Amino acid sequence: MGEGQSVFCEDPGIQIALGGHPQTFYWFAGCRLHAALYEPTNFLNRVVLRNCDKRHSPVDSPLLDHGSAPACFHDFVLSLCPLFWIRDNPPGSDEKAFGVAVPCACCFDAVDLDFSQRAIPHKQPSMEQDSTVKMNMQAPCQNRWKVAHLIATNFYGGPERQIVGHLKLLDPSQYSGMVFSFLEDAQENDFLKQAKRAGIANIGIHMASPLDLRAWLKLKRQVQSQGVHLLCVHGYKSTVMGAWIRKTSGIPTLAFSRGYTKENLKVDFYQFLDRLALEKVDGVVCVSEGQRRTIEGLGVSPRRAWVVHNAVCTRDVGLDTQQIRSRVLRKFDFPSDVVLCVTAGRLSPEKGHADLLQAIALIGKHAEECRFLICGDGPCRKQLERQAIELNIADRARFIGFREDIEDIYRAMDLLILPSHSEGLPNVLLEAFSFGKTAVATSVGGVPELMEHGRNGLLVAPGKPEFLAGAVIQCVKNQSQRESMGSAARQTVQSRFSFEEQTRRLEAIYAQLLAPEARIA
Repeated sequence: MGEGQSVFCEDPGIQIALGGHPQTFYWFAGCRLHAALYEPTNFLNRVVLRNCDKRHSPVDSPLLDHGSAPACFHDFVLSLCPLFWIRDNPPGSDEKAFGVAVPCACCFDAVDLDFSQRAIPHKQPSMEQDSTVKMNMQAPCQNRWKVAHLIATNFYGGPERQIVGHLKLLDPSQYSGMVFSFLEDAQENDFLKQAKRAGIANIGIHMASPLDLRAWLKLKRQVQSQGVHLLCVHGYKSTVMGAWIRKTSGIPTLAFSRGYTKENLKVDFYQFLDRLALEKVDGVVCVSEGQRRTIEGLGVSPRRAWVVHNAVCTRDVGLDTQQIRSRVLRKFDFPSDVVLCVTAGRLSPEKGHADLLQAIALIGKHAEECRFLICGDGPCRKQLERQAIELNIADRARFIGFREDIEDIYRAMDLLILPSHSEGLPNVLLEAFSFGKTAVATSVGGVPELMEHGRNGLLVAPGKPEFLAGAVIQCVKNQSQRESMGSAARQTVQSRFSFEEQTRRLEAIYAQLLAPEARIA
């Protein structure tokens, strides 16, 4: 930047004049980003940079010299967000210009500073040479749309099962499916392992931290080099990445909205970014009408939106169920004549486990035959365990963590309890229904779209432990009603929540987004 030239910011009435040294810009960009993290409203201010010095490329900038004064600030900026990327030059050029951008709260109207005088030739990465990318690919597809699903996870839970179950049923004459995920802290990625087992092409990208710039860049290059026609993203991290990839590469992107947690302020901030990013992708699939209403109530206005329910495979209820039940009861030292009640899910505030513990205390002697298994883990576990001790119910309510044998527990249980304060469309409820088990659940989110009160389960108001206790007692004391509602529950998922139906509806959405006239700028 020459002496006396300016950098303009669109904050009303503010003009910041910076002069002299090219690294001044980086200090400005970094400070804007730093302020944005602590003042989220500033994140909405778009930064526009003009008259930038083209005599220096970022590679030559003293800022990137770790011996220079602001080197630590360079590390800070790189660790926070993808400021840099390789972008296309105008048509007719066979080189790539190295650019720098200041992201704007997922508005992704980030400014691209062109240092094209020192253009850097673009080279696709060689996967054989890149140890940070782990690939497991099928033979290349011909004349088919390639649909990739991205989720940041190393766990194989509800959303991951939805992705794998769907991709297994994609029409092979029209679509080729694959998945991307991240490899963190040298941990084995259960999701990628299950995708491989199902015969689905998969790529794992090493990520050092949630905002590892190099992982963002490798993901984008992989999406491009694999010839992905449509990128589907799940969860706030993937949605933000997908919106950025869409902005910088033009690949159509479809986001899936499953629900929000209320874990802590950091997660609240990430979910704030997710809601902004949902408006920047080509469309949003909500897993329930309840979730669609939730995002609308939060002010999200996606370009296009659809509702496609979660799905489940109906399990065989064989003659070995009694043997499995006996084995599960022995494992937890429960008598053979108990009524086994189960809740499963992340132990976080919005799941309502504190209400369940109060309900168990209220049930007390009204249903002494009840025993409760609380499956799952999360930030509230220690607090909930203390609450169980204080309520003197620790001998009846067991915290058993994440379970690899959860299907055996579903087969063995008599009743599922879902005390959530918010939900999208809970996979745990679908899974219980698939085993012919009824449930007591709160009437939140998409739960009423699956449960009909008195027919396949009992619905209660959220945040009311006394209502929860009364419904549990009713189910425990009336075995014939419990079994009748369990049979109706199984029929519900067989008729309306199959993976075949889900895949048919998603393929129709893919076709809309991939049609030539569907592209939205």
